Amino acid sequence: MNDVTVIARPHPFGSETLCAFFPAGRTLAEILGAATYSCEARIGGKVVPRALWAKVKPKPGQFVHVRNFPQGGNGGKWLRLALMVALIVVTYGVGAYAGLASGAAGAFGGSAAVWGAAFMMVGTLAITPMVGAAREIAA
Repeated sequence: MNDVTVIARPHPFGSETLCAFFPAGRTLAEILGAATYSCEARIGGKVVPRALWAKVKPKPGQFVHVRNFPQGGNGGKWLRLALMVALIVVTYGVGAYAGLASGAAGAFGGSAAVWGAAFMMVGTLAITPMVGAAREIAA
């Protein structure tokens, strides 16, 4: 057997395992490519530092195990989610009180839903520029 076997899991939580064979004599950088910035490679159970990928050549018959790490990409989405949940909770309470207050004054007939929708629109318009809209990052 003159090949190097590469075993990889493309998704860290998935059960799919990929297996590929490469001719011996290639470096890890040649086998894995430059676009694999979010993974680690192990040979014989030991992690090979990325700085050595261009120098390390697995021997014939060796197994290279590749483990992928998820990359966040848009960390602002969690902050935006937390702010929107907080806005919903606040809108529910403030809208109800504003509706009751306006009902006592006769405006809008005490409609908490109208006030809640107004607070929700203004809050969403304030949160989006602060955190940024969701966007897809091209690779």
